[in-house]
Amino acid sequence: EQQEQALEPIDDLINAYFDQGPDNHLEKILFVISDFGKGKSVFLRQQAAKLARNYLETGEGLFPVYFNLRNFKNYSSEPKLGVISDFLETEYGIKIDNDYFKKKCYIFLIDSLDESGELNKASIDQVIGSVQRIQNIDKTLCRTNRMIITSRPFDDGLDYHLRSHQ
Repeated sequence: EQQEQALEPIDDLINAYFDQGPDNHLEKILFVISDFGKGKSVFLRQQAAKLARNYLETGEGLFPVYFNLRNFKNYSSEPKLGVISDFLETEYGIKIDNDYFKKKCYIFLIDSLDESGELNKASIDQVIGSVQRIQNIDKTLCRTNRMIITSRPFDDGLDYHLRSHQ
């Protein structure tokens, strides 16, 4: 119980991470890593719902985009803006790089890296590279978009990305 009370709420940890160098998040990815059944997917879906409600009520704040990487192979990872742009265009008819959409401030909630395909360094590099290309929407307007990726721990390829994104 004492150990639990000493924990910081995840919203505070997320804000602390993105508040470091708050003017440029283009290269930042916050990874949430925990074992199976610990609530990573539930957390991301709840975050998406909470942020969507806020956005719909106020017209301001972070615009959430939830994408589950178990669907990675269903979309092209080759477009200029990667798999998330293909997902948004295919499923919702949203061209995220048009003037209306690129003016929004996004939070990309990316679930289940460990379910994206093969768990080797080359595959993980490809998946993360494709996901991260969405940050190229407009490097002048979209500098403060946030990206959060969840995964279970695995050996090959994850450690490099965790270290490079602090």
